[in-house]
Amino acid sequence: MWSLSLLAKATRTRPSKIVGVDDEWAAYQFDQAVMFVGRYIYGKLNELDDKGKPLYEIDDLLDDKTVGASIDELAHIQGIVVEKR
Repeated sequence: MWSLSLLAKATRTRPSKIVGVDDEWAAYQFDQAVMFVGRYIYGKLNELDDKGKPLYEIDDLLDDKTVGASIDELAHIQGIVVEKR
């Protein structure tokens, strides 16, 4: 998702269009998920310690050992949109 987030931003293309999600509602949901994950990782990459050094590197954030904590922190986005209107 991080790579897709970067690609979508660089090409100014919706993530759902890049991967070929045809259903409008599913495309919206997918775009939202990619956006949330992308912003989360970008925010973590910009966190600095008291000396101005980055707290995280991308490899650490994408490592399986770190992902569990990250997924727990992202749990609040689950179910943001619960039904199509």
